[in-house]
Amino acid sequence: MEQQNKYYTPDAGDFCIGYCNYEIFSEGEWTKQPPLENSYDFNEVYDLFNEGKTVTNLRTKSLDQSDIESLGWIYKEDSFHRKLTEEKGKVYVPTHYWFTKPDTKMTLTWYPGIKVHIEECDITFMLPSIKYSGECKSINELRLIQKFIGI
Repeated sequence: MEQQNKYYTPDAGDFCIGYCNYEIFSEGEWTKQPPLENSYDFNEVYDLFNEGKTVTNLRTKSLDQSDIESLGWIYKEDSFHRKLTEEKGKVYVPTHYWFTKPDTKMTLTWYPGIKVHIEECDITFMLPSIKYSGECKSINELRLIQKFIGI
């Protein structure tokens, strides 16, 4: 799984306690920063935004497969669509990826660079219940989404 844009520039409002996977460009190089742990940590970040210009020396790593798996999701290969595509003599290029969460009925579909779709399947009626479907740019946002929907 390869993603085109590995980083993006976050908004000031994206930052919260626990925010991680961001880098600051200083003295000619990008330096990975530790997770924000308290209000003192915010000062350095907010100073960049308060300078009144476009922030180009701050970036956050875009969501990728390793981030999703680090939160306990397990990747499930789409062998059905791969087989159908290859039987037609074409190269299989997936547009989305499926993950499951052990000990839950949750599935996550990730459309790289576009969105995340999380649903819970009711085994009794075999009907999915959508818990979240929308933009999710980084592991920070995915953690927050999981917290809101109780995962």
